[in-house]
Amino acid sequence: MVRGERRGSPEQAEQMGISLAEELLENGARAILTEVYNGETPA
Repeated sequence: MVRGERRGSPEQAEQMGISLAEELLENGARAILTEVYNGETPA
């Protein structure tokens, strides 16, 4: 399992989401997604 968390104001929601997604991908989510999608990471 790969987990992460961000806290901030609603005005920062988009940037926090992007930052969290990048962190999760770097910490193992990319490998999980590749396995789930049969070797092809979704766009």
